[in-house]
Amino acid sequence: MIRLTLRWVHLAWAVGIAAILGFAFWLTAPYTISARAHHVPGVGWVLHSYLQNSVRNRTLLDRVPAHVDLDSDALKQLGAGHYASACALCHGAPGSPRNPVAREMNPAPTDLAHVDYSATEFHWIGYNGFRYSGMPAWAGADRRDELWALAAFLEDYDTLDPEGYRQLAFGETAEQPPQSDESEGFGMPAGELELAESCMRCHGRDGQGRGGTAPVLAGQSQSYLRAALDAYADDARQSGYMEPVAAALDPAERDELARLFADMDGLDAALPEGDSRGARLAAEGDESHDIPACSGCHGSNRKEGWPIIAGQSERWIATWLRLWRETPHGALGQDDKMHAAARHLTDDDIEALAAYYSGGAVD
Repeated sequence: MIRLTLRWVHLAWAVGIAAILGFAFWLTAPYTISARAHHVPGVGWVLHSYLQNSVRNRTLLDRVPAHVDLDSDALKQLGAGHYASACALCHGAPGSPRNPVAREMNPAPTDLAHVDYSATEFHWIGYNGFRYSGMPAWAGADRRDELWALAAFLEDYDTLDPEGYRQLAFGETAEQPPQSDESEGFGMPAGELELAESCMRCHGRDGQGRGGTAPVLAGQSQSYLRAALDAYADDARQSGYMEPVAAALDPAERDELARLFADMDGLDAALPEGDSRGARLAAEGDESHDIPACSGCHGSNRKEGWPIIAGQSERWIATWLRLWRETPHGALGQDDKMHAAARHLTDDDIEALAAYYSGGAVD
């Protein structure tokens, strides 16, 4: 009994001494936090290994959704466009070294040409980020769907040469057409190029969305485009792609961009004829499954400020229908209405509607 008591006393002393030493370490801070100083041998390896284990363990059961095609050129282009805007500054890009500021970070941003993460791991990292490293979480809350584009791009990152990367990230905007006295390039009037350039990276010079890379903006309602930019800027509509862009625009710039794309030829083209499942759902809905007709709100009699979807990208129609099916989601004041309209749609219904409405796209 006495021996047992002594053991507890010794243990209490050991815990007390450890607590005092820990407090002294915290108070005096002898281990420097300077970014100029390297970790003592072994500390960096332990931290990095822990990071890798954390990512691996948290993605063990993750799977790429059945509707996500990681080989899709549009998906890779979207990921590349965002990477060029938000990631290349720190991580560098093929043909472009890391920014000098990023090179002084500790830990230094990873050279992504020399990592071995899977698509699901890239997806998790992009959405969650890393604490204490400068790697932020995704700006669009609950928009995990957006990260598959970045994962698709990063899976091919180590295979890209500078020209391949440039074409993926910028497409036709990578090569400026001959300039005239009235133009600054890309077919844009003088003064509008700099403002619209970042939009064109994903949406194209013609506003047609670069083959499904991004939504078609050409011909969209000006009031809808302005309302969407306001919603993204105010964090009312979620998107890790659009929120940072919209938040940097002042009201006059949002007006200018909305007018610019609304004046282009594109959406509201004639829809395909026929008696397809998509055509019936669009015109009549499905009363037996509580699915209303899409044309009631998005047809020729749509209200001012409601989006045009005839001619929209098939992939983007399907993406938003899936989002609205799950929860009210950023529909500019019509969140509950869109959720109610989409909640009973099956995957086949969504594919049929997306195929029907995209059939009116302008080539």
